[in-house]
Amino acid sequence: MTTSCVRRARRARTLAALVAVSWTASAAAQPKPASPAAQPRPASSAPAATAQPKPTSPAPATGDTPPRRAESLEIDDCGPKPALPADKLRQLAGEHYDRGDVLYVQGDYVGAVSELVSSYCLIPHYRVLKDIGQAYERQLEYSRAIAYLKRYVAGVPDDAKAAPCAPDPAEDKRNVSARIEVLSTLPARIRVATEPDGAEITLTGEDGLVARGVSTPGGGLILARAGRYEMTLRKPGFVAQTSTVVAEIGKPYSYFFQLTREQGRLTVQSVPSNARLFLDDRFIGIGRFDADLPGDRYTLVVEATDRISERRVIEVTPKHTERVVVRLSAKPQSGRTQMLIYGGIAGGVVLSSALSGTAGNVATIGGVAGLAVGGVSGYIAIPEDLPLGVSSLTITGSIAGGITGLVLSTGFSDADAFVGPSTALGTVGGGAAGYFLGDRLDITPGDAALINSGVLWGGVYGGLFAIAFDPPGSVGAGLGAGGMALGLATSTLLARSFSISRSHAALIDLGGVGGLVLSAAVQSIVDRGDDVTVERQTNFAIGGLTVGLAAAALLTRNYDSPALPNVQPSLGRVSAADGTATPSYGITGRF
Repeated sequence: MTTSCVRRARRARTLAALVAVSWTASAAAQPKPASPAAQPRPASSAPAATAQPKPTSPAPATGDTPPRRAESLEIDDCGPKPALPADKLRQLAGEHYDRGDVLYVQGDYVGAVSELVSSYCLIPHYRVLKDIGQAYERQLEYSRAIAYLKRYVAGVPDDAKAAPCAPDPAEDKRNVSARIEVLSTLPARIRVATEPDGAEITLTGEDGLVARGVSTPGGGLILARAGRYEMTLRKPGFVAQTSTVVAEIGKPYSYFFQLTREQGRLTVQSVPSNARLFLDDRFIGIGRFDADLPGDRYTLVVEATDRISERRVIEVTPKHTERVVVRLSAKPQSGRTQMLIYGGIAGGVVLSSALSGTAGNVATIGGVAGLAVGGVSGYIAIPEDLPLGVSSLTITGSIAGGITGLVLSTGFSDADAFVGPSTALGTVGGGAAGYFLGDRLDITPGDAALINSGVLWGGVYGGLFAIAFDPPGSVGAGLGAGGMALGLATSTLLARSFSISRSHAALIDLGGVGGLVLSAAVQSIVDRGDDVTVERQTNFAIGGLTVGLAAAALLTRNYDSPALPNVQPSLGRVSAADGTATPSYGITGRF
């Protein structure tokens, strides 16, 4: 349309339309065209009604339900013509046409359509229909372009003559008909993107599956003929989505879908029941949680006061129920404070014992210095997270070692010079052995308390036997040291088979003390103030101690057990008669 010849041809077609209007206005004789479509249009609100009957819509593409109606065009609703003389009407129609021609060349196809339609409504002529159709084709509005081109083909008279520089009407009619066939088969271009990508896409029409594809980050391309389709997206682990797509001839479409994961159920129960629950750093409840969640991996965090927090990765499987029970362990108690205190005391004892054979107040001064050195050294060297069981066993080992050194040095040697160094050496060696064993065995505070009790009461038994039999010094010392060793061995074996708390061990120790007190009371009642030998008093003490320890151990045997033995929290689901499911919470166990 940019050459001068083409412009002259356009102008000639416009003049032909004006002439046709003039003939209509003057009622001049006009040769009857071979086709009714060539009849000139009357001046009415529907100018194209007689000149160009509406063609039927193109055959529906696969998936059209029902067949589409003939498309309503702008020229079907022109409205009344202005009341102007014929020459003014011709001039106005020509001006609209010329503006439409210029706008088409400039690329303003929307403006060109508006001007060409205005020209056609003033002076209907079939040649203008082709220009409108071509303008719509340039806009990619293929369905409207086809409708106008069909009107053009239907409106070309059989005896139409070629205008200057214009193709033969009959040949042009065949070419335009072929163009209509090409445009009618242009597929719609449908691009589909999903998050996440990789979803299978299917287009289903009235006759079944029409096309399929896969979503990609840039949009998976699917080609389909014009029609109405059901588009379905499927991806394993995600909810299928279906939507209706109305595709027009040759049109591009872009869709984006956020896929939703299929849901499973997560049920969480915590011990203790006041623990706080977090899912992916989001607070979800206290003690228990039960809800449907999209199938995915989640990070579950359970926290409670004075308990060790637990973090787990939970896999929620679609259409399944994941049941989780989390039991939080108590936080280990720190033994740093008691070790700091004992460190100062032990430092003073060690230095004063080591210097006990020196003259003057050197031992006293050494004890004070040892207290300071032990406290400062402990503050620097003892870690903040020292387990309470380790510190307890260290202290007991140190005391037992010091007593053992003292007893052995006094029982097997008459030289006072060995007492202090032996006591100091035993204190340091016993403490080192206790720390090493406690750290290697990762001993609990309860087990440490049980071993401490064994060493304590073993030493007491040994001492009582030594007092009762009044053997020579070395034998008595051996009984005392042997009693502590036997108590250590016995309590260690018990700790391997039983686990008790510190408070439970304290109750048993209290039973031993009570047994000693009770034995003294019983002995005083039985003997009624008579002279009593040390051996008899010692025998009563041994019996009372034994009865007290045994009775306390028996009476407190369930101290560390729950009120209901072997009780465990249970989670489940109960199905009602209508098929709905309700979460259930309870306890299970053996009695």
